[in-house]
Amino acid sequence: MGPEIEKEIKSIARTLCKQIQDAASVSHNEAEFRSKVFRMIDEFATKMRLTIPLREEYTLINGRADAVYNRLVIEYEAPGSLRPYKDHRANQHAVEQVKSYASGLVRRERHRPERLAGVVLDGFYFIFIRSKEGSWHVDPPVRVDDHSTEYFLRLLASLSTELALIPDNLVRDFGENTPVSRKAASTFYDALTESPNPKVKTLFEQWSLQFSEVCNYAEVSKLDVQSFARAFGIREQRLEPFRLFFSIHTYYATFIKLLALQIVHYYAMPKLGTDLRQAAAFKSEQLKAYLQRMEQGGIFRELGIANLLEGDFFGWYLDIWDEAIYQALKEIVASLANYSLVTLDVDPEQTRDLLKKLYQNLMPRALRHNLGEYYTPDWLAERLLDMLEAGRFKGDPNRRLLDPACGSGTFLVIAIRRIRQYASKKMLPESEVLEKILANVVGFDLNPLAVISARTNYLLALGDLLQHRKGEINIPVYLCDSIMTPSESEDLFGQGVLKFNTAVGPFAVPRSLV
Repeated sequence: MGPEIEKEIKSIARTLCKQIQDAASVSHNEAEFRSKVFRMIDEFATKMRLTIPLREEYTLINGRADAVYNRLVIEYEAPGSLRPYKDHRANQHAVEQVKSYASGLVRRERHRPERLAGVVLDGFYFIFIRSKEGSWHVDPPVRVDDHSTEYFLRLLASLSTELALIPDNLVRDFGENTPVSRKAASTFYDALTESPNPKVKTLFEQWSLQFSEVCNYAEVSKLDVQSFARAFGIREQRLEPFRLFFSIHTYYATFIKLLALQIVHYYAMPKLGTDLRQAAAFKSEQLKAYLQRMEQGGIFRELGIANLLEGDFFGWYLDIWDEAIYQALKEIVASLANYSLVTLDVDPEQTRDLLKKLYQNLMPRALRHNLGEYYTPDWLAERLLDMLEAGRFKGDPNRRLLDPACGSGTFLVIAIRRIRQYASKKMLPESEVLEKILANVVGFDLNPLAVISARTNYLLALGDLLQHRKGEINIPVYLCDSIMTPSESEDLFGQGVLKFNTAVGPFAVPRSLV
């Protein structure tokens, strides 16, 4: 969908949401409610100049669907019959009806199941349903509100061109000079500038110290940061470059964490679905609590990934949470919830090293080059792997590979893909392949943002292997300096220690503990 349609949908969603709620309140039965919503959808299609073929009460082998709009099956229920929990009897019955109709549509019209969607609607709740690898994803019921209605309209409008999780779409919706990035980056910048919170101040200073180790501040200061800042809605006259970059890094890191959450849900717990659409409707304190669980790694650990998030610089916004930060984060969540992760399976080549293009769009080239960030094109990475050990890296999962400056994980992703192809030909057990990859394909990077990106791309490369894990796993991408290691010395008692410099002073860790 183009940006014009996106804008129209946002403006229409609020009105249509109220109309659906009103129709449910005055309708006496399902048929009356259904006829009212039919007219609303017809008006929406006319206004948007969309041709959405409707088959009302469409007869299929296993029943008659209330409405089929091309590849969207809608099951209407009597107003007020659904409940906000999955295992309610009426909810389960309606969901089973949609599954049955969708299966009939697959057989009759030769669709791939992943390319269909189902919706149950009673005027107060939506239930969204998708298929993946022969099993159904049933999202928890979400209230009919602006965000859920917007998602419903996107399904109607996109049909065969829904929001695919590919780099070009991410740049379009989350890159510089987009409504989402402008709102988030400017909100973070203002909050960082105005906050007296000592923890926030310390985290920023520590990040600045680490950032200074890998960049030339004098060169960074020569960049045209004013015009760069304006692309993110920041018009500060006396702009502080590090504060600007920290704000953009925080925005990007938060986006990646939310995307990683969707990916882990999709692959590790496919039957649970993703609850990001529910989170988009959360009130301020609910969303804050949800993001706290995410930032502390709790949600990921519940899904079987131990170290995806281990505490970083970029969760500081939770310590100074206010209405502006709430609105900015809600916008990121709502926009990302509109993406279909089916693309990960339907078009996996498009999702390889998914985040590289977005990061290159967010950060100016001169700054990235000043930081020594020269991203390896895929063709060159393929060529170098071919040359490795005289061409012996053919994907044998027993061979070890370390990228000591992995960036967003280009070499790691390509290596994992080769291992998976090799394992498929040799018919190796998926659980064994997963264990071998996690033990033998490793990355280091000094940039905390690169580490988050590489771990997320690593997850994407593992894909459905995540379903075969035998317990909690660690993603072997680590934040460290592979050249300058901590200095060794002795303490007052003659014991060996490793010394680290931080923004709040030096730390000494006993060698025996390391």
